[in-house]
Amino acid sequence: MIVIVPRIAALSISAFLIMMMMPVAAQAGLFGLEMSVSAHSGSRNNPYVEEPLTPMVKKYEDALTTSNGFIEALKNGDYQKAYSDFTDEKFRQKSTVDDLFTYHASAMSSYGQIKEYKPLQWAFKTATMDGEKFVLSRKIVEHEKGRLIYVFTFVRQGPYNQLRGLSILEMNSK
Repeated sequence: MIVIVPRIAALSISAFLIMMMMPVAAQAGLFGLEMSVSAHSGSRNNPYVEEPLTPMVKKYEDALTTSNGFIEALKNGDYQKAYSDFTDEKFRQKSTVDDLFTYHASAMSSYGQIKEYKPLQWAFKTATMDGEKFVLSRKIVEHEKGRLIYVFTFVRQGPYNQLRGLSILEMNSK
């Protein structure tokens, strides 16, 4: 599914992912979405900080590892690895490696190549959509022309080694 996010076309297996940045009250009425637990490294004013996982989110360590591996594969231009090693069967049923390349290329056309990301920067939310439970892993990724937020969706019952969805969002500021 293609959804337009300002200046970036967002490929998302679950359309609700782009709503993650909206206030929770606005999210609740969309797509039957319910958001709950939220935790992140850093502070509200500076979330681009590395910190060890807290005890509350330690159970999502594999989601962090998978998110980092996916970003590393994209950074290295290895879209086949990102697609085959880090996505689940439902993701692969709805999109191809060429879709992933095209989607990421649209982000790079506005923001340039990936410069860096912080492996221990993390943010997690849980969500329920139409009765299915998910964990959303958010990573801030520094590109040549600014920062983007990569949102990875995992089925909540785990394991968190393959993602179900991906969205790339603009940050409010660089």
